Amino acid sequence: MKDFLRKCYQVAGIIGANARLYENRITAMQEILEDEDCFADEDWMLLTKWAIGVLDNDSVEKQMVTLEEMFCKTDPEYSNENVEELHILVGFLLYQYCEATENLLLPSVVICGHAVGWRLKCQPLYEKFLAFTEEARLNLRRLNKESFPNHADMRTSFQSLKKKAETATDTKSQADESVAADATQRAPTANDLAALEDCLRWISRQNEALAFALSVQREESDILWWTLAEWSENRQCLYRDMTREEAALFSAYELGGIVCLPLGPYASKQILMKMISLGKADKNQERVSAATLIDRLSGDILPFFKDCQVTGLQPLLSALNAKQKATQKGKSDEWRPYYEVSCEKDLDTIQLTAFDFGQQLYLEIELGRQLYMERGSE
Repeated sequence: MKDFLRKCYQVAGIIGANARLYENRITAMQEILEDEDCFADEDWMLLTKWAIGVLDNDSVEKQMVTLEEMFCKTDPEYSNENVEELHILVGFLLYQYCEATENLLLPSVVICGHAVGWRLKCQPLYEKFLAFTEEARLNLRRLNKESFPNHADMRTSFQSLKKKAETATDTKSQADESVAADATQRAPTANDLAALEDCLRWISRQNEALAFALSVQREESDILWWTLAEWSENRQCLYRDMTREEAALFSAYELGGIVCLPLGPYASKQILMKMISLGKADKNQERVSAATLIDRLSGDILPFFKDCQVTGLQPLLSALNAKQKATQKGKSDEWRPYYEVSCEKDLDTIQLTAFDFGQQLYLEIELGRQLYMERGSE
């Protein structure tokens, strides 16, 4: 931890820091993380938005005062005036918080904002968030073998499973006959009831494990058939018959509909690239502004992003929603005023290819689903 903090200081060009300073900073951050009353969930979100440049200092003044007070406990000379150091400390603190609490929402905010210019000031910290999220994509789909040590091997052949089931049935029948015979001789003891409860709990765990494994395999098979068929259910046509911008839009939308977990699979980027590449490419495929890409899409074909909360953190989704509203009023080309009400990001400054557009749109959908789920749990 100390070595990584040192690296961040070096990348930022901060000189004069020493081992004692790093130790003081880390101690202060640990105290912040251990104090549950220090920051609420909304405070962590505000700090994340500030760290990537969505909010200014005035919007997080209360949180900054708290940070300064906490860091001054271990270093009376500390001050928030060193902006470069403050960005490193906030980003480092956010990463530790997400790692400790397994928070996936805040890293999604960081990663989603990166491609459209809302970025952490320290590149090594962004790489940490990116690695954390990519590992989470894998971990979410792994069966917890510690919780389910005796889970069924999904690679076992059907005949083997059938034979095991028949053996278990015969054993159960014999056990039932034995229990029936014993029942005439004695009443169930406390140990008998405890053993039965343990058995029921084991069966329940097995059912949960199998249901989880089935959902993961179903997601994989659905994605596989979708990519092989190259067919869009929403557009009712082959991806090869779409423009590349349309392929980017619907591949992001349809992949989001297939995914059954908060984060998509590890290969999300490669899956999208494959589907988008099927679309018809224009002669000139250089980067263009996000506004130009939105203009190329017909308002009549835009899908409805259900179960997805759209905020000012998602400029592409905000623009698509704005174009839908304008289209409903018969003014498809006049979507910008509707967009400017919901998002302040200048779409003319965001340069994207169709591939970039699809990948960024998917990240925004992924973030929107997490925001929707979080709102539903309140």
